[in-house]
Amino acid sequence: MKLNIEVDCTPQEAREFLGFPDLRPMQNAVLGRIENQLMDATTAISPEGVLKMWLSIVPASSEQYLKTISSLFQMPSEKTK
Repeated sequence: MKLNIEVDCTPQEAREFLGFPDLRPMQNAVLGRIENQLMDATTAISPEGVLKMWLSIVPASSEQYLKTISSLFQMPSEKTK
């Protein structure tokens, strides 16, 4: 013998009928915190954030780069016979 019972209700009504707790406030709070962390992470990876990070390093390395290039041009050249 096979018996099928169909219940047409919303998930909220099923939770209330079965006595399950309403976790929506906790889920909203957790999702809000996750969203804030993702937004903070995306601003750090944004083009402006990457440029700021790179440009904070550039002055020291650019001076060193320029010194290296200028020393190459100042080296006496030897003529090969």
